Amino acid sequence: EGALNTAEAITLEEAVRAHTVHGAYLMHQDAEVGKLSEGMLADLVVVDQNIFEIPPEDISDTQVLMTMVGGVVVFERAEAGTND
Repeated sequence: EGALNTAEAITLEEAVRAHTVHGAYLMHQDAEVGKLSEGMLADLVVVDQNIFEIPPEDISDTQVLMTMVGGVVVFERAEAGTND
């Protein structure tokens, strides 16, 4: 339901990989970005729910709690707080 062409539909995992690992590969940056691994740049977002464990129609309700670029926090939701 909701797909324009079900023959071209992709899974959630495929969509996430398209925007991470595969995107880095296409930009010839897969040695530096695209996955969480030692020695890689830490560009990531922390969200308030596991998008792989909720109904797809609820993914749009997911809130970003923190964003890191190059290992530096560039956004942190005020109500997320810290565990200091």
